[in-house]
Amino acid sequence: ARHALVTRQRNRRNAARTHAITTHRAHIMSAWRRACQRAYSAHSATTSTSTTATVAQLDALLKRCELGAPRAPSRIAVGLSGGVDSAVAAWALKQLGHDVTGVLMRNWDGFDERDDDCGYVDDRKSARETANAIGIALDEVDFSRTYWHEVFEPFVGAFASGATPNPDLECNRRVKFGALLRHARERLGAEYLATGHYARIRRSGNHNSMVELLRGVDITKDQSYFLASVTGEALSSACFPLGEALKSDIRDAARALNFTAAERRSSAGICFIGRRPFGEFIGEYVESKAGEFVDVETMRVVPGAEAHRGLASYTVGQRAKIGGAAKPWFVAGGAP
Repeated sequence: ARHALVTRQRNRRNAARTHAITTHRAHIMSAWRRACQRAYSAHSATTSTSTTATVAQLDALLKRCELGAPRAPSRIAVGLSGGVDSAVAAWALKQLGHDVTGVLMRNWDGFDERDDDCGYVDDRKSARETANAIGIALDEVDFSRTYWHEVFEPFVGAFASGATPNPDLECNRRVKFGALLRHARERLGAEYLATGHYARIRRSGNHNSMVELLRGVDITKDQSYFLASVTGEALSSACFPLGEALKSDIRDAARALNFTAAERRSSAGICFIGRRPFGEFIGEYVESKAGEFVDVETMRVVPGAEAHRGLASYTVGQRAKIGGAAKPWFVAGGAP
């Protein structure tokens, strides 16, 4: 049996180029503002104040998104997930004058799973509606085989050995900024891959060859941790338009733009588990062996504790839920 351990500046040439880019964007922004004003003017006169405020808020958001976008007009592939963040990221880049193509990934084949397909059908519907609303093409690609071999199988192997892996880190490294980035470059001719992550990139050196991954401005939504394993070479082609923005502003912008993704819930947890308890899911891939709860301080079985269901049912830091205990116990690890 296995035991669960518990415990309590620029030269003239560049200046001229920058001026040209700035002028180009100014024309785009002016056209965008006029389009917004025409659209909102369809409302009654009593909404004129809120209309002006809404246009100003969207304009301010675009300026923040511009800080995370390439300076020169570029061909950018945007990972559209069907959610609100990627929708606004794609919209912002399009408004800033970039050549934008949406890309929807399918990473999990739920055919053999009794639960569902990770909500892919709903995600695809939302992504298609978003692309249509923005006026961009949507490319759909299937990376389920890549995900299985490079993310899921290592995840199961690590879990079986007693580790607590996070598949999102490997998904970002090997799928989004691995397989998807290669697809964007080779099939779509994209110079950058953009996502709706709340993170930032600082570029320096010759031709901005040096990159640093920074936290997003919204500290409550910062996702830099999940991108920490992505290589510097891949990050040099990454673009995070929402890094300087607040989540609340993104949601408000999506509502103002009437995106169907505006009210969709943000994704949380591990996609492929679906709605089932984690222990039930992982038990289908990792053999469960019952064992005792052992106090790491005394290395003795915790008095009164019933046998646990198997290490696969627990993660480090999780409350052990030992019945009748006067104080809470938490999982510190596992031992054979």
